[in-house]
Amino acid sequence: MKTFLDEIFEQPDVLRCCLDYYSGEAHRLRRCLGRKPPASITFTGMGASRCAALPAVYYLNAHGFPARYLDTAELVYYQLPTLSEREWLVVISQSGETIEVRRLLTCLRGRRPRLAAITNHPQSTLGQQADLVLPLHAGEQAFASTKTYTASVFVALLLATLCCEGTMRRFLDGLAGDLKAFERLLAKAHRQAGELANVVGRSNYVVLVGRGPSLASAREGALLFKEVCARAAEGMTGAQFRHGPLELLARPLAAVLFAAPGPALPMDRALRRDLVRHRAQVLWVSSSRERTPGAHAFRLPACFPTLTPVFEIVPIQLLTWELARRAGREPGRLRIASTVTLRE
Repeated sequence: MKTFLDEIFEQPDVLRCCLDYYSGEAHRLRRCLGRKPPASITFTGMGASRCAALPAVYYLNAHGFPARYLDTAELVYYQLPTLSEREWLVVISQSGETIEVRRLLTCLRGRRPRLAAITNHPQSTLGQQADLVLPLHAGEQAFASTKTYTASVFVALLLATLCCEGTMRRFLDGLAGDLKAFERLLAKAHRQAGELANVVGRSNYVVLVGRGPSLASAREGALLFKEVCARAAEGMTGAQFRHGPLELLARPLAAVLFAAPGPALPMDRALRRDLVRHRAQVLWVSSSRERTPGAHAFRLPACFPTLTPVFEIVPIQLLTWELARRAGREPGRLRIASTVTLRE
């Protein structure tokens, strides 16, 4: 019988399927998007799907392209008037059948922007109503989202690069060149899962911190802590952590810092020093080879920069798997929630 660990290790094959499929889809996607790029793009989703939109939004914004991400339920009940017929609405939903997505599709009848669906089920309600369907090719997902999250991040970024560069070739080549490194990363994180669990295992609360595209990893990582091993966790930016949550250092705290190369790296280092000084348990997830006194460093392999969020979530997947095993839980099996939410 398939396990949560099996689904984690299926991720390289899922990415290969996406690579093979989208390598032949550039012409179709360009034709669907039209000669002129949309005025803006709004991404929407719930849970892991909402987290998966973040790297694409940051990529588009960095290239001067107007883009945002919205919680689908909030969009349905409070933000629909902000949608324009001149934009694309990109809905990310593994199943294409969650209650919020179905509500949104009902609300959009008769007046809506162009609709793109990033989904694992092209024949779902969402897939059938979309102007453009971008399949995930992830196979059945029985546990908390791992492979469908990774595929969603990749496909959303693929769409973003096409909008900004007019081609997907460089991005696809980047993935092709990094797949072996991704497989080695999975094996390394599996071997070191016990060490990673020891870093955060003594705390009842974990804060995960990331800036820019790494905010996706912080938020998705916090969701994995809740879903996989039933641990209280929160994902936020380093700046938000200093605005109040810093007081949590008065009690035992575990912190996961995603420190990707970029303008915020010096601030990540400063936060690491402050956390260590206040005796927090710190896990530093980065491709940097620098020394991290007082913190446990998990070194990521170098990769195509846009793919960093795909790489940095892997150690958290294996860390939460190990914590669940230690607690006597079946890792990734949702007991109260479900993989497809059908009630509001």
